[in-house]
Amino acid sequence: MTITYDEEWLTAEDANRLLDKNTHNRPLSQGDILKWATEMEAGNWQFNGEAIKIDINGDLIDGQHRLHAVALQEPGMKIPFLVIRGLQPEAQKTMDQGRKRSAADQLVLAGVNADGTLTAAIRVYLTYTTGILFRDNKYIAANITTPVIVQWGSENSDKVELIRRGIQYGKIRDRRPVVIAMYAIVAEVHDTEKADEFFGRVLDGVGLELGSPILALRNRLDSLNGELARKDRQKISDRDLIASVIVAFNAWVLGKSLGRIQRPQGATWTSTNFPKIASPLTIRYSQAGKKGRSNVG
Repeated sequence: MTITYDEEWLTAEDANRLLDKNTHNRPLSQGDILKWATEMEAGNWQFNGEAIKIDINGDLIDGQHRLHAVALQEPGMKIPFLVIRGLQPEAQKTMDQGRKRSAADQLVLAGVNADGTLTAAIRVYLTYTTGILFRDNKYIAANITTPVIVQWGSENSDKVELIRRGIQYGKIRDRRPVVIAMYAIVAEVHDTEKADEFFGRVLDGVGLELGSPILALRNRLDSLNGELARKDRQKISDRDLIASVIVAFNAWVLGKSLGRIQRPQGATWTSTNFPKIASPLTIRYSQAGKKGRSNVG
């Protein structure tokens, strides 16, 4: 049989017909399927020449995840692919052996200086700012995909630079992307001067007294990420770490004492009780209130 190749616009019906001949392939990853389906539905799927491959028997030997994603689309939607037909079945053994481009690789190709740390912090930043922090990991992975990160990074150079500036505070504890992302988020609400002052004190820990919110944050990170955590098999989640940073920052910027950072009653954060970063307006009201009380009597 002659090998043929052509661009084909596949519908959900086409995908299901090809999947009927998916007789010998690796196990499916539902996360990958959902991720690609979301990209297609959003119109972010790019034709890049990566082929759907069919052997001489008509069996599918490469492309099952992409086709399952196409099968989830609305009737009539068409997605372009290069389709190669007539390959030998043995060719499947040599497929998917190349190194996959990371999000950082893709950003560099798009003209953004990036590495793994920066892209991981962008992922945390987008998870928080798009309001999906309380969705499950599969949903987050399906919505904060590499194409989404690359497009956002290409269109938001000012925010990327804030995240890049936060890398200097990544040594605060072992969850670097979360700390870096939170620096950028705090700096957006306030400014880099305020963010540098807070995260700089968290990093150096010099001269902190009892009741200092920064000391409370450092103690919480020590207890949950240090030796005690390893012994108890506990580790702070990204969500818990974000909340701890916000609670400490709010107390610090409002001039309040804070002995410990604790989860709310019920021992878990929810979308309704999760803290928000105190705004500059809130701070001005608080300072005005303190001045008013000091003038009474």
